[in-house]
Amino acid sequence: MDVFFFLLIVFMSFAFILGAIKPSILGLNSRKSVVFFTILPSIFFFLLWGYYGIEQEKKALKNPQEAENLNFKNTQLTETPELLRGLSNLKTLDLSKNKITMLDSSIILSLKNLEELNISDNPISEFPIWLSKLEKLEKVSIENTFIEYLPHNSAEKFSILYKKSSIRKSIEKK
Repeated sequence: MDVFFFLLIVFMSFAFILGAIKPSILGLNSRKSVVFFTILPSIFFFLLWGYYGIEQEKKALKNPQEAENLNFKNTQLTETPELLRGLSNLKTLDLSKNKITMLDSSIILSLKNLEELNISDNPISEFPIWLSKLEKLEKVSIENTFIEYLPHNSAEKFSILYKKSSIRKSIEKK
């Protein structure tokens, strides 16, 4: 659904540019009608897209067991939220830009379908080696953390994708 709204807005923007150059291309008589038939519908669809996103978030809050993506970015968390425990459909979890010093292994390991975990910008100093127990986990982002050392067994489970000159550190499953 997101792709549909995005493509629709791109199409309407393209139509506006064409119409602004030569309104007759769109079968319109003036540039005022170009605004009416392209910009206003684009604004409507953009607002509808935002409403759709809000509804998806409300749905996830009403029935968290069905949530596939959760974003706790920059929410001042100091620990792993207990409400994550057992969310069996969760695939992507963003805990970045918080104050978490250590992840709760019992909560994170209950996320059996987790594929991507972002713990960037947290004061975590040790890589949680138990993450290798999550069979579907493919990517762990650890940008701007205090993690300096990856245990040998983690290096066997994951390949390390970051440049020494970059502050971006990412670990992906082989």
